[in-house]
Amino acid sequence: MSKRNAMPRQFRSRLMHRSTVLRSAYREDVGVQVWKVAHKLGRALRRSGLRCEGVNLFLADGEAAFQEVFHVHLHVFPRFTGDPYRIEADWCVQGRDQLDKTAAAVRGGLVTLDAGQR
Repeated sequence: MSKRNAMPRQFRSRLMHRSTVLRSAYREDVGVQVWKVAHKLGRALRRSGLRCEGVNLFLADGEAAFQEVFHVHLHVFPRFTGDPYRIEADWCVQGRDQLDKTAAAVRGGLVTLDAGQR
């Protein structure tokens, strides 16, 4: 990996088609490396002298998640009290029944991953 670029070369050079989701774009060990680099950048931001009281990591996977650049990349945002950056959502409390159904669906997705399915 180049010292100038935090992203491994194979991802900088290979743009994905809009219909391809990130889960199929790279091996798990490479995904782990991307997060390790982001973590290191976050720690460096805190020690950089720049205004940074916290860090947000943001990965958008798919158009519905507001992904606009269709290759693997992870945003590292330095944060501070009163900064203008916002992630807004229409948060609402879900009932226990809905939470249980959602958890069961996620567990089902994990089973398919463990079985080697995409």
